[in-house]
Amino acid sequence: MTKVAVYGFIRIVFDLLGIHACGGNSVMVVGGATPSLESSQRFPTDTKRLLAYSTVENIGIIFIGLGLAMSFAGENHPLYAGVA
Repeated sequence: MTKVAVYGFIRIVFDLLGIHACGGNSVMVVGGATPSLESSQRFPTDTKRLLAYSTVENIGIIFIGLGLAMSFAGENHPLYAGVA
């Protein structure tokens, strides 16, 4: 279910709204804060909580990548030129 939200974010940002470099920076900051805040938590002994923390961390890493893609596309970066 978490991947559906990521897919929805990709479809809305890349297809409907267009890509802006300033939006990419804010997505990277929020995506970077998520794994760092998650890793600062005490190591959980409950398996469900451990899986939830792992999911939150992985989604944060995905959003770091999406923020980088938004920044590269917003500046017409040569690394993104072949994708569009």
